[in-house]
Amino acid sequence: MLTEHRQIKMNWPRSDSCGVSSFTDQEVTFLKQLWAAELLVHGCSVIIKKRLWPRLASRWDVFWDEKFARVDRGSCQVFVSFPKRAPGFLTVNYLRAGHETEYRTLAHAALLVEQIAIARGCQAIVCQVISQRVTPRLMHRWKYVPHAKSLGNGHFIRRLDC
Repeated sequence: MLTEHRQIKMNWPRSDSCGVSSFTDQEVTFLKQLWAAELLVHGCSVIIKKRLWPRLASRWDVFWDEKFARVDRGSCQVFVSFPKRAPGFLTVNYLRAGHETEYRTLAHAALLVEQIAIARGCQAIVCQVISQRVTPRLMHRWKYVPHAKSLGNGHFIRRLDC
């Protein structure tokens, strides 16, 4: 459901299939117009909000959120962007989750990010992990591999088969 061309509200996943066909044509059009977005995932409920600029993270943001989670219980927020200097890439700039967020909700968010990248025709998803709560083992489980060693630890990439 499209609301004022600024956000999409939907249930996710819609079916057992993981194909891009689970987005409607109107939703794909909305997704292709995004430069930056905020995804709010609460169980199977998803809201995708258009942002005017990307939300960037710092170590202070991560520390603050780990001590004083400001996210609704059981939900997570994912801030993504499509850098103009790197067409074909989706960057996960920031992920904020509450202490009571279930693994299932995070898995839904990861699947949603992947499907958005596929719908946009992206070649890869890149991110930097700062939090100690996200382990390399979890990133490997979600098919992310270490990337850009010259920038330090915590940089991951997931190449997509489009």
